[in-house]
Amino acid sequence: MSRSIIDWRNSPLTLQILLHYWTRPFDYAHNDPTHQNSPAVQSLLESFVSADLLARNTDLCEHQGARYIAGPALSTYITAICNVPFPVQVWKIPGDTK
Repeated sequence: MSRSIIDWRNSPLTLQILLHYWTRPFDYAHNDPTHQNSPAVQSLLESFVSADLLARNTDLCEHQGARYIAGPALSTYITAICNVPFPVQVWKIPGDTK
């Protein structure tokens, strides 16, 4: 049974991989091939292809031979993540009406 993109949404690994493909023309973990072949990464890559976040590169002469490239939905997804405001911590004294 494979996991869907929903199971992995916004995990640190998910964000790391998607940001990589959004900003770089070569495969994730280019300098660490063992990480590229890990079951977690492979599962995520397939989920991303299914969700149109990534696409399989059909011309390996382009994009430095990358197996995957940014898909049509990746820019929208990354923009949405980047538009989430940082939480603001506010200290409040109990009973204070201000």
